[in-house]
Amino acid sequence: FGSTFLAFSDYMKAAIRLSALQHVPVIYVFTHDSVTVGEDGPTHQPVEQLMGLRLIPGVNVLRPGTAEEVAAAWHQALLSTDTPTVLVLSRGSLGIQGTPVQAHQAMIAGAAQIVAAPAAVVNLIATGSEVQLALAVSQQLPQPSRVISMPDLQRFLSLGQSKKAAIIPKDQAKNVIIEAGTTLGWQAVAGDDGLIFGLDHFGMSAAPQTVLEDVGLVVAVLTEKITQYLGS
Repeated sequence: FGSTFLAFSDYMKAAIRLSALQHVPVIYVFTHDSVTVGEDGPTHQPVEQLMGLRLIPGVNVLRPGTAEEVAAAWHQALLSTDTPTVLVLSRGSLGIQGTPVQAHQAMIAGAAQIVAAPAAVVNLIATGSEVQLALAVSQQLPQPSRVISMPDLQRFLSLGQSKKAAIIPKDQAKNVIIEAGTTLGWQAVAGDDGLIFGLDHFGMSAAPQTVLEDVGLVVAVLTEKITQYLGS
């Protein structure tokens, strides 16, 4: 295994690609997975790296969103015998929402509901540390909402339609994506009328909360925009 900041995975792309070609079960641990790196600035803040890693064939990219999912992701990585795994982890701590069963399901299917709501009007779909943000937004929305953690986008997209619908029901609920990285690639989950919150430009050098406010990844901003979106 090896470890560094997610932004510096750029220097390792050739090695990661070769490990996939050679079916070597290397575990790459990339931390500091969003603009909350803070004062180190945009050189250390990943934007396109996460989606870029997902594009490499034969690499399992896992971005767990809860403490239980982190444990399940490690277990998943250790079980691999011929496939490299990328573990994308937060700078800070993650919440303990969810259960071991939910975390296991998220690894098997790529995603799982953390908060279920049969009459939901919106599905809040997030990865990594943004799962905590989605949970906080869910508490503020006036409409009922589901919260879905999607640690493995590739695995979810590989599912059949019925299995996808079991996780993200095809009811009247609209899909909202929250991930602190490029929005390119998420359209496959959001759908034609979905809403995607991400980062399609470089960050800035400032305290983590200041950076999040600058890019709009805070509870108040997301709640207001989602409420307007649902009312449109």
